[in-house]
Amino acid sequence: MGRIAANQLGASKVLFKAKARQLIDDSVELLPRVLEFEPHLVVISTGNAEALVHPTRFVEQLLTRYGPKSWQGEVGLDARPYYSEDRSKQWRERITSVIKVIFKNVMIRLGGGYTRMSLADYVPHLERLLDTLTANGCAVVVVGTGDPHPLLFPGSRKSLARFDEAQQRIVAARPGVALVRTSVIIDLRTEVQADKAHPNVKGHEHLARAVVEALDVQQVRAVAEAGSVADAS
Repeated sequence: MGRIAANQLGASKVLFKAKARQLIDDSVELLPRVLEFEPHLVVISTGNAEALVHPTRFVEQLLTRYGPKSWQGEVGLDARPYYSEDRSKQWRERITSVIKVIFKNVMIRLGGGYTRMSLADYVPHLERLLDTLTANGCAVVVVGTGDPHPLLFPGSRKSLARFDEAQQRIVAARPGVALVRTSVIIDLRTEVQADKAHPNVKGHEHLARAVVEALDVQQVRAVAEAGSVADAS
C-alpha cells in the first residue's frame, strides 16, 4: 500500500522501516531513523497488531511448549491469508486453518483473551509519534484498523472499534494528520484475502488511493516536489 501510494505521488525516495506485527511503541523507537530520512510524508498503518484479541497467555505458553510450531506465536492460530495452488497441499492447509480457528474461538469464549497492547498504553504512544512527526514538518496519514470477520477473529471487532474511535479523536485534534479508516473503506467481499482480514492486491490499491485522496492539494504538491515518502507501517 505504501509503495503504491508513493508511486502515485511520484516520490523519488521511499523508506520502509516497520513490519506488519510491529507495535506502536516499536514505531516510536524508529523515529530518529525516520526523521534522519527527512520525509515530507509519513504513512503509518497502526492499530491492528495492538487491538486484535488472542487467547490467553497461558494458552500461548501451552502451545509454545507442546503445540506444533505453526500454532505458536501471536499469529499461530490465525486463519491463513492464502493457500497453495497444489490441491492436495491446499486441502491440508484448509483443514488445519479450520481447526485452528475453531480452537481459537473455543479458547477465547471459555477463557477470554488479551490484546498485545492496551488502549490506555496505545493512545500516548500514537500521540507522541504524530506530534513528533508534525513538529518536524511531516505530513502524516494514519491507515487505521480493519474490520475482520468475527468468526475468524473472535472478540476482535469490539476491540478494534475502540482503537478506531481513539484514532479518529487523536487525528481530528491534529491539523497536519489525516486518517484512512480501513474498516469503512475495504470491501470485505472483494478486497481481502482468504482470512477476511488482510487486503489483497485490489485492497492495497484502494488503500493507496485513499492515502493520496486524504492529502490536501498543498500536501500532494509538496510531496511530489520534495519526492520523499516514509512508510512507518
